[in-house]
Amino acid sequence: MDQATEVNLIKSMVAVHFRIYDVRVSYEAVELLVTPDQARLEQDFEALRRDMYTKSYIPVLDYAGGEYSITVVRKPPAAKNRNWLNLIFLAATMVT
Repeated sequence: MDQATEVNLIKSMVAVHFRIYDVRVSYEAVELLVTPDQARLEQDFEALRRDMYTKSYIPVLDYAGGEYSITVVRKPPAAKNRNWLNLIFLAATMVT
């Protein structure tokens, strides 16, 4: 997926729950400045978090300088299972 398509996907997912008034794009993240409904802030963010989890994104809500922002990053790939390496070290320890 190209960057413009990915940014538009993220914007559309956030726009379902928050009113967006500015977007900042960097290599690592998309930052969206939003105006939340204060009464529903926690519920809306939790719903956004669940929606984004299914698409492998992680949103982070922040409040600084009188503005709310949601920074969205890609979920890192899962670490490879290296239990076999631990077993080798255990066996080597027991042999010595």
